[in-house]
Amino acid sequence: MLAVILSQGALRMLHKDVSADVVDPEQAVGQTEDPCASAGGAGDGGESDREEVTALVRGLHDGRVLPGDLSLEMRQRCVDHLTLEGFASGEIAELMKISERTVRRDRAAIRRDHAVEPDLRLGDELLGEFQRIILASIQRLVRLARDPETPAYARLWAEESIVRMYQRLIDTAQRMNYISNGGRRLSHHRVNDPEEQKRFKEQVKGMMAMVGGAGRERPG
Repeated sequence: MLAVILSQGALRMLHKDVSADVVDPEQAVGQTEDPCASAGGAGDGGESDREEVTALVRGLHDGRVLPGDLSLEMRQRCVDHLTLEGFASGEIAELMKISERTVRRDRAAIRRDHAVEPDLRLGDELLGEFQRIILASIQRLVRLARDPETPAYARLWAEESIVRMYQRLIDTAQRMNYISNGGRRLSHHRVNDPEEQKRFKEQVKGMMAMVGGAGRERPG
């Protein structure tokens, strides 16, 4: 049953964006010792890399490429690609004709290779990248909202999304201590502003007078 689902559903989803002229795994086997050698070094995540890894997975599933023909690096690239596509370890093992234990071992090695070490610049880089993505998304939403052919409901959705995305950027920057707390800044301003102090004292006196007057009017 799993094989039917994989062949009819999962594989169709995996290959839907792959063009017809993808490198044939059989040709790759005939050309080099490593059927994935034409894919280059560590995957760069580009479209050509994705297509070649997808072609390899198809060849493995169809039996045109044998698991033993893959180098460790290329097998892990295939496992990494399928993992990012949302496949579970058991599904990857079924697709690639390898054991689930091998898949788990490869996924653990991939996690180690991509481990993040403490870096003072990491927060700066991640927040900068997040800001760039948010601003690019906002620009697309602005174009959508300004397009006269956009339905009214879609324009409203775009405008609301712009506000939410700005808020998300601000909240993220505050949590990472890149933006100071506005309340503390305003409180500091009031404390150091003589006029603000005078107004605050007058407000307190007025409140105390109201409380005292209410106490005297209360029946004994």
